[in-house]
Amino acid sequence: MSKLDRELTNWKEMYDQVHIDDEQLDEAVDLGFHQATKRPTRRLRKFAWPVLTAVAALFVLFGGVRASPAFAEKVSQVPGMEKIVQLIQGDQSKQAAIDADHFQPLGITDEKGDLTLSLEGVIRDDYGMVIFYTLEAVGEHRNLRLGTPKLTTGAGEELPPKSVSYNSRELEENKDMQMMEVYTQEGMGGIENFHLSISGSGIIDGSFVKEEFAVSFTAKNDAQSKEYTLEETVSIEGEQFVIENVKIHPLRTAIKVREHPENETELLSIEDLELKGENGEVWSGINNGVTASGGPENDEMTFYIQSNYFEQPESLAITFSKVMVADQEKEYMEIDLESEKILYQPGEIAELTEASTSAFEIKFDEEVSRNIGFSSVKDEKRNTLHPSSQQVQSLVEGPKTVHTFFDEEVKGPIRIDFSSYPHWLEKEIKIPLE
Repeated sequence: MSKLDRELTNWKEMYDQVHIDDEQLDEAVDLGFHQATKRPTRRLRKFAWPVLTAVAALFVLFGGVRASPAFAEKVSQVPGMEKIVQLIQGDQSKQAAIDADHFQPLGITDEKGDLTLSLEGVIRDDYGMVIFYTLEAVGEHRNLRLGTPKLTTGAGEELPPKSVSYNSRELEENKDMQMMEVYTQEGMGGIENFHLSISGSGIIDGSFVKEEFAVSFTAKNDAQSKEYTLEETVSIEGEQFVIENVKIHPLRTAIKVREHPENETELLSIEDLELKGENGEVWSGINNGVTASGGPENDEMTFYIQSNYFEQPESLAITFSKVMVADQEKEYMEIDLESEKILYQPGEIAELTEASTSAFEIKFDEEVSRNIGFSSVKDEKRNTLHPSSQQVQSLVEGPKTVHTFFDEEVKGPIRIDFSSYPHWLEKEIKIPLE
């Protein structure tokens, strides 16, 4: 155990015996971060101890963080590192990457007008990167946000993005550190020098302000991805799926699945896809970010889950038990507005809560609400109807209610075609990675 590591452990034991007011602690951490990030690099050593004290406090708040020597050293080097620790709580991939010394501090600032963009650090692999940043404003401000990033190599070659995600797009306070994840279409293996172009905007002193930032930085990657070629076919309720390969990257694991050409359904998602170690270790879905790519148009999908790259169980296996598919033969329902009855629906998925010849209201069960929508509404002669308006009420969890209104009376039964109707195929599947 390093000296720094022992000091962290001692601080944790000391703070376990002391009552700490959470509000005062938050204010102290925010003040220390703000002051430290405003100091020149040469004075960083002076602020290492307050930052470490904040991290010791985080041991109390979060019930303990594994303090490897590499992790402790990074905390001592980067002002505001405790903010990064908070941002990645619950993300096994990013936590393991920092613990394995795969985080690279940047400390690069670009100031334009009343806005300042600071890149605090980065975690990367050969396919994408996580950039930790702050966006600050001078004066009264709100709704600070970044636009869509444009990433190029140091030589000016564009790296077209495959996906971009933010943990939070808008920042209300200067103190907020955020992170963006950028994954590129062709990868970025062998590239170390990057250039980021991105806009920043917000309301400052009552006026809308927008600035263009340009930041160059270096981020190396020595962690090569691991690939398992499987071509394993599984059969679930008569439908067949081929697990083609598994690629384990430092930031996430990619699992490629292909549909059998004779399937009667279209693959939408795999609900509980996980990697499991021999001692019960689990790496499951990504909570905030892109979870899949591809789709029915090319008969294959790639699913993304958390990565075990920096953790090495003796054996690994893919497991899942619930596959969501779209059944085109069942993707509709029929309603008689005059009798206020549902004539047909694919299972007990909805109830008709209101109906008249000029409007209707359908409440979809929670199980299907996230994945179902209307593609068209037709009369009994299969002529397309054009609603005057449609309102949707839904929460992240819970049922979804759809209100549909017509300018003219509609007589006879109507048919509602769904953009997709989810159906679940269930079977316990386990595929060892060898």
